[in-house]
Amino acid sequence: MPNQHAVSVTAVAIPSTAEIVIATMTPFSENQPPGAFSQALSAPSPNPGPQGVVLDANLNMNITAGGLVTMRIRYGSLTGAVITGMPAGGLIVTAPAATAFTASAFALDPTLVEINAVYVLTVTSAGGVGNVAYGVFTAQDATSFE
Repeated sequence: MPNQHAVSVTAVAIPSTAEIVIATMTPFSENQPPGAFSQALSAPSPNPGPQGVVLDANLNMNITAGGLVTMRIRYGSLTGAVITGMPAGGLIVTAPAATAFTASAFALDPTLVEINAVYVLTVTSAGGVGNVAYGVFTAQDATSFE
C-alpha cells in the first residue's frame, strides 16, 4: 500500500497580490529504489516501476476583486524551486469576484528517493485580497502498479 501524506488548512487570509504559502507538507521520506516493482508481468503491460510522488491540492477560495489566481507547488519554502513536473508558471485559474470557488493544482514529482521531502503550496492572487476557506494538500508515492 502506498504512503499518503496530507495537510488541511482553514481560514487562511490572502492579504495582497504577493505570493504566499497556503500549506506546508510535514517532512517525509519517499524512497523508491529503481526496480523495486520491476518483476516481469504478463504481456503486454510490463511494470516500469516507481514514478515519483503525486501531489494534489484542492482549495475553496474567495477573492474580493476576482481575477487570475496562480497555484504553485514548491520544494521546501516560498522561495524554493517549482517542483519538477509542474509548469514553471504554476497552474492558473480565473476567480470570480466575491464568490466562493474551487481551485486545484496537481503534479507528479519524478524524484524517486527523497529524504525529509518538504513541499509547499503557494497562491498568488492578481485580484488582491481574499481567503482560503478550506483546503487539502496531499502527497502519495506513485507506481505504475500496486
